[in-house]
Amino acid sequence: MKKIALITSCIFILIIAGSAAAGHHKKMKGPNSDNRQYRNDVVQSLNLSSEQVEKFKDIRKKHFEQTKDIRNEIYNKKAELDMLWNQVDPDAQVIKNKTNEIYKLNGHLNEMSVDLRLECRKILTTEQLNLCLAGGKCGFGMNWGSGMEFGGHRKFK
Repeated sequence: MKKIALITSCIFILIIAGSAAAGHHKKMKGPNSDNRQYRNDVVQSLNLSSEQVEKFKDIRKKHFEQTKDIRNEIYNKKAELDMLWNQVDPDAQVIKNKTNEIYKLNGHLNEMSVDLRLECRKILTTEQLNLCLAGGKCGFGMNWGSGMEFGGHRKFK
């Protein structure tokens, strides 16, 4: 009887803890919680034409496809690095080599992101670019995150 009471108590505690955690996450606001509204604000403040918006989308889609293999390789190498760290007696040199491989891939990805940003700036008119620079919105169209949507810098509350 004591075992049943103990098991029931444990299950009850897990249910309460799980529902409390789930409720907490629903109320959390992350960097993407108001990203769509922010993108709309940026688009409106720069008065982008529909052609410009389409060019941004096309550039972003092309960049996303060009970087897919590199992003996957980084993901796989990070998983390999985790496995190396989880060994009882990890080999320091192997870990350093794997870390350097990840750094090199990230460096290549960063260079591609710089190219993306420069290409995006070319789409803006001089007036839009000046407005962008003055308003601190030069990340517009350049930091979309992991999704395929068009957008700007993430805005945190």
